Amino acid sequence: MEDLIFKYLENYSNGNLSSNEEYDEISHSKFAGNKNLRELIEDNFIDNLDFNKRLFEFLKSKKLLNSNMHKISMLDLEVQLFESLYGIKYIIRYGDNKKADFIDTKFEFENLIELLDAIPNRELEYIVPYLKPMDTLKWLEYIEKKNDKEHNNHTNLWCVYAVLLHNNSKDSIKKVFEFLNTHFIYVDNIEIEQMPFDFKKISNNFWEIYFQ
Repeated sequence: MEDLIFKYLENYSNGNLSSNEEYDEISHSKFAGNKNLRELIEDNFIDNLDFNKRLFEFLKSKKLLNSNMHKISMLDLEVQLFESLYGIKYIIRYGDNKKADFIDTKFEFENLIELLDAIPNRELEYIVPYLKPMDTLKWLEYIEKKNDKEHNNHTNLWCVYAVLLHNNSKDSIKKVFEFLNTHFIYVDNIEIEQMPFDFKKISNNFWEIYFQ
C-alpha cells in the first residue's frame, strides 16, 4: 500500500503541475515545488513513523518544505511531520491544559533540524517542551553555525528557551550567553505567556556564569 501511495504522489506531481510563484509572505509560503501536491499531502496526513520517514525524503526531493517561518496555519504540515518523526503525540493540543506523550523514535535529530527550521514560529510551542536536552544544544549550535543575520528573532528566542528549559548545567548556560552576544532577541508579552519557566532550577549556575 505504501508503495502505491508514493507511486500515486509521484504521478500526481508530474500530471498536476502548478505555478511555483511565491504566495503571500504571511499566510502562505516559500517553496519551489508543486503547490497542489503539497496541499494533497497536507490534507491527507498519515501519522505513521515508517511512512513519514519516506515522506520526509519525498518532500525534500520535491522541494515542498515551507521555508516561511512567519506563515499562519492552525496545524502546519512541517509540525505534523516533525512530531511524527520525533515521537510527540498530542492528546490535548489547544487551550491551557496542553498534554502530549513523548515516545522516543531514535530518529537522528541532525536529520530533523532542516524540518525544525521550517516550522512556523507560532507553532514551536508544541515542539519545544518535548525536545531532548542534548537536541536543544544541537539546535543552538546549528543556528550559530548558520550565521544567518536574517534568521528569525522568534526562532532564536524559542531555541534559547528550549536550552534553558531542558538544561541547567554551567556549560549550557554559558553557551546561551555566548549565543546572546551575537544574536539579538526580543521578547513580547505573548511569548512570555507561552514559555512557562522555573528560574530556580538554574538560578545558582546562572548567576555564577553571569557575574564571571
